[in-house]
Amino acid sequence: MAGKVALVTGAASGLGAAQARLFAKEGAKVVVADLNVEMGNKVVAEIQESGGEALFVRLDITDAASWAGAVEAAVGAFGKLTTLSNTAGIIHGAMIQDETLEGWSKMIAVNQTALFLGLKIVAPEIAKSGNGAVRKARRASRNC
Repeated sequence: MAGKVALVTGAASGLGAAQARLFAKEGAKVVVADLNVEMGNKVVAEIQESGGEALFVRLDITDAASWAGAVEAAVGAFGKLTTLSNTAGIIHGAMIQDETLEGWSKMIAVNQTALFLGLKIVAPEIAKSGNGAVRKARRASRNC
């Protein structure tokens, strides 16, 4: 991933943090994007301590303006954006008969609408790079 600039959502913990660390280890400059500022900055510090380059961006993946700000921060810091890893996601774990409309709507916003927003807003920058990639991490669902 040398020469790549990757924006990783949900990168303050779990799979997102692991991807951010791996991308940095493989030579990418990484934008650690998440709502959790404290944990996100911790991941950035770990990457930097290991000799990698990273910055934290607070990103609400359900908000188009927040996506635009994250892209602007990535390009401003690293000059381009080549890679998007849509890793953020939620699962409530409730049985369908116990799920609320509010909870369902939040899961749709985070797990589906956010992917659309990310792709729509990030795609022009990735296209400029001439050699970009987008990936959605797969998570096992439960209680379906």
